[in-house]
Amino acid sequence: MKEHGSKINAAKAPPPVGAYPHARRVGDLLFLSGVGPRKAGSKEIPGVSLNPDGSIKDYDIEIQCRSVFDNIKHILEASGASWMDLVDVTVFLTNMQDDFKIYNRVYAESFCR
Repeated sequence: MKEHGSKINAAKAPPPVGAYPHARRVGDLLFLSGVGPRKAGSKEIPGVSLNPDGSIKDYDIEIQCRSVFDNIKHILEASGASWMDLVDVTVFLTNMQDDFKIYNRVYAESFCR
């Protein structure tokens, strides 16, 4: 299979957890992949406390969202793009009932200016 598009990795964002780049440019389109809340140079997840067995003890969805948005900004900047170039955002929330209202507020603060 022929590979399409140029791969982009942002030095200021944490490395992807899978075998994919931060983003791929195909023509005038830019696709970001699996952006999470970790900070570059750290394996810790901002806003998450773990139990000794590695399971989640508690989390702060607002801290996580802000960290993800920071990573998105780093990737966009490394790609020569900005918030204003975003057309679509897909988000995976594990607890819609508790987290959606907070996520939606942070999203509105970041994207709806």
